[in-house]
Amino acid sequence: MRMLSLQHGQILNQTVLGNSLGVTGPTIRHYLEILQRTFHVRTVEPWLANPMKRLVKTAKVYVRDSGLLHALWEAPTFNDILGHPLFGASWEGYVIEQLRCRFPHLRASHYRTASRVEVDLVLEHGRKRMAIETKASTDPQLTRGFWTAVDDLQPDQTLVVAPVEAGWPVRNGVQLCSIQQALQRVEDHFG
Repeated sequence: MRMLSLQHGQILNQTVLGNSLGVTGPTIRHYLEILQRTFHVRTVEPWLANPMKRLVKTAKVYVRDSGLLHALWEAPTFNDILGHPLFGASWEGYVIEQLRCRFPHLRASHYRTASRVEVDLVLEHGRKRMAIETKASTDPQLTRGFWTAVDDLQPDQTLVVAPVEAGWPVRNGVQLCSIQQALQRVEDHFG
């Protein structure tokens, strides 16, 4: 679990895990399946609907319980978490867990190309699509890769979820919002 916690929010690399533990790929897959079935780990599969792009075809992995994640990182206090180099990944996992628990019926994926153009979460139901990026900053800076991903995905709505009390429009229909606002916007959009 400690080794898996260091891949939290990243593309799952089963080879690295297997080599580090001295076990085979099938053994790692078996362990991951157990961790998923016992609600310790969540994977988010890749969005593969665009055959014209070189998309990453591997799932991202998250430790579902943020308290367990922080204990594995040996970051017991809030200040320890804020100063941790993986704080952004912790926020991403927290946001994704809140959305997936509240809206389990929505198809969820992540979008990433070989050139690292990415969006953390794509939610879909029928023809409706929403892109969600997470930023662990009250003044998030959005990269060119984010804007390219939004152009590629053509979502109905795009949210940037940050630890803010109230959000604001960013540009081109992108809305910065709190986790509470994001939950409400997803509810309103997919109803």
